[in-house]
Amino acid sequence: MKWLQSCTIAQLQSIARSIGSNTGGKKDVLRSHVLDELQHDRFTLPTGNEGSGPSQHRIVSIDMGIRNLAICSIIAPGRRHSGQPLNVPVVQNWERIAISKKATADIPEEGTLGSITKEPFDPQTYAQYAYDLVVKRIMPCQPTQILIERQRFRSMGGSAVQEWTLRVNMFEAMIYATLRTLLENKLWQGLVHPVAPAKVSKFWLGDDNDEHPKLAASKSLKTKSAKIALVGDWLCKGQLFELQGEAADTARAYQMKLARRRARKGAAEQKAIAQQIQMPRDIGKLDDLADCLMQAIAWIQWEENRRALRSREPGVTSSVISTSRKGSRSRNSK
Repeated sequence: MKWLQSCTIAQLQSIARSIGSNTGGKKDVLRSHVLDELQHDRFTLPTGNEGSGPSQHRIVSIDMGIRNLAICSIIAPGRRHSGQPLNVPVVQNWERIAISKKATADIPEEGTLGSITKEPFDPQTYAQYAYDLVVKRIMPCQPTQILIERQRFRSMGGSAVQEWTLRVNMFEAMIYATLRTLLENKLWQGLVHPVAPAKVSKFWLGDDNDEHPKLAASKSLKTKSAKIALVGDWLCKGQLFELQGEAADTARAYQMKLARRRARKGAAEQKAIAQQIQMPRDIGKLDDLADCLMQAIAWIQWEENRRALRSREPGVTSSVISTSRKGSRSRNSK
């Protein structure tokens, strides 16, 4: 692709962001990253006999956690050649799962000492958690691609490693090990992709260095709020995907909880209205649900941008560069 030779560093960074590639490094490194990503076509169906291979891709997206793991399954219709655009994806399942519950304390009887049941944190217990998640939650979706949020080792660049970080990292590794075992024993055929959450955030929200020049913790809170609001906007407009079954129920609960949350931050009259909004069911934290859905839709959008770049459609460079800014514009317009 000779046209990449004439791109500036800023253009290469925007293109890399729009296809989920690394945005760091010098010009030659950036160009190499982009070229490497463009060689991968994850949504073109295999050629061969009529009816061979899957007719559609089933994507399972996981936002990692122990008490607040979020998962969604999406059907993305496949294409028969690399130049064909994908149809509108369908979200079938979207929920939060509590892998491990909080420690419980027994209420002591009079004259006796109470006992506290500690939350288990050992490889054997977490191996069972990983097996149950993969076999009972993921495999029934018959996924062809599984996206797993890549976990960090430290929070906010600190030198200390938090205990919960260790727990989630161990759980993440066991999920990979369980999926690899299924693959090696030919019990499942599919692909597993780690996804860096920073790439998803930059794709939908843009670089926030100029918008949030405050402390990292403050920027993180604002980013969470922006993600929640962006997904709420998606659900209202209904343009990027369709909702079916349990996912539609979760979407309604999400919108009601978001409306209640916004009303509580408003005037006294709005707060009174917020108290009257009855939630159909508890869906947990909105940011976890938003993260797993944004990850899946970003993955699909990245592949669409790769297809457009490979096909060299007219004006493709400018359109792809602007794609990664759509989320930022949507957020700023609120």
